[in-house]
Order: sequence, then structure tokens, then C-alpha cells
Amino acid sequence: MVGLTLVLSWLVAVLFAPLLGVWMLKKPEGPVSTEPGRLMRGFRALLVAAMRARWLTIGLTLAAFVAAILASPLVPRQFFPPPTAPSCWSM
Repeated sequence: MVGLTLVLSWLVAVLFAPLLGVWMLKKPEGPVSTEPGRLMRGFRALLVAAMRARWLTIGLTLAAFVAAILASPLVPRQFFPPPTAPSCWSM
């Protein structure tokens, strides 16, 4: 059953979703600009700044990693909550 579900979800993701997107999206009318938009220009500027200040970027990344490791004991270690029904205690 799990395998069938995985295969069906793969088929939907790979075949049906792109076809639905082609059907829903219309082709742009008129000339299409080849210039990058405002969002792409901002992303490029941020990427260039991060690459120029590479040691700061590496330091901030390592600091975030160390902070995540130090904060991991604060995360509860239970995946499923404990059972509350009395019938579960008799097993």
C-alpha cells in the first residue's frame, strides 16, 4: 500500500503537476524583457556581498551551527506523545 502511494504521488508530481501548470499559465503577450527583475537584482547583490565578505559569511554560518548544537538539548526528545488512555497501560 505504501509503495502504491509512493508511485502515485511520484506520477502526480512528475506528470500531472507540470501539465496543470502549462494549462493554467498563459504565454506572455508582447516582447519579453531579458533584463533581470528587481528580486533577481537584489539576490545577486546579496550573493556578491556574501562572497566579498567570505570570512564573515563563514563565521556567521559556523556561529549558527554552534548555536543550533547548543540549543538542541532544549528540544523535547519525544516524537509521539505518551498515551493517555488507560487501556494502553494494561499491555
